[in-house]
Amino acid sequence: VVNSETLLIDSVQRGELTITVRGMGVLAPRDVRWLATNVDGKVERIHVKAGAQVKQGDLILELSNPQLLQQLEETRWELDELEAQTMALKVTLESQVLDQEAAVINEKLNYERSSLTLDAQVTLLKQGVNAVSLIDHEAVKIEVAQNKQRWELAIKRLEKQKENVAAQMLANEARVNRMRKSLERVTEQVEQLNVRASIDAIVQAMPMELGQQVNSGTNLARLAKRGDFIAELRVPENQIQNVVIGQPVSLDTRTSVVEGFVRRIDPAVVNGVVQVD
Repeated sequence: VVNSETLLIDSVQRGELTITVRGMGVLAPRDVRWLATNVDGKVERIHVKAGAQVKQGDLILELSNPQLLQQLEETRWELDELEAQTMALKVTLESQVLDQEAAVINEKLNYERSSLTLDAQVTLLKQGVNAVSLIDHEAVKIEVAQNKQRWELAIKRLEKQKENVAAQMLANEARVNRMRKSLERVTEQVEQLNVRASIDAIVQAMPMELGQQVNSGTNLARLAKRGDFIAELRVPENQIQNVVIGQPVSLDTRTSVVEGFVRRIDPAVVNGVVQVD
């Protein structure tokens, strides 16, 4: 027996059962970035403050590092010196190659001259002319053989000389390229003393002060992309089982209602609530 006043009586129907989960929250920028630098420096100038709108590439603040600037100048000097040494070495090696080419030509002429003398003597001996002695003829044969060997040796020396030039120039070019890379790296570090905006955004935070010393990796300014927000809602822990990824959401901003969907559920529970984006 049940008291009828304590019951709700109705007919069985088929339809949707709506379960509503509510949570308070805030609108936050979807794309937030911290600007940092990879070099040490001192804050020299601050061009924008928190709340300012900036475009990609705009100068946010300037750092100073005299030691880094001095290193850049010294690296440039070293590169100029190494390039000058390389050019001088190239001229010297090319001059040595030219000298060896002249030696090859000289040995070739000596061989050809002695060969002509030998041919003339052979012709006279065949004709029975006694103007040529056998001793002189044999001496000329020896001279021809020696000149031919000197010529061939000079050609080999020329080839080795060219290989030596190529090897030395390759080694020097490697040193020059290594110094150029060093100059590029130092130049990039000097460029990083000028901290620029990475996106079109609003400066949310500027914790730096003039004269402040910052280390490599220090966060210098926080940027938030304009016009792209997410709602960070705090849902009670006892209702989070009714929330799933992709679920439709109505966001009441007190000025309008915006439709959205659940994109993330924080796995951690903090103070009895779970953050849902």
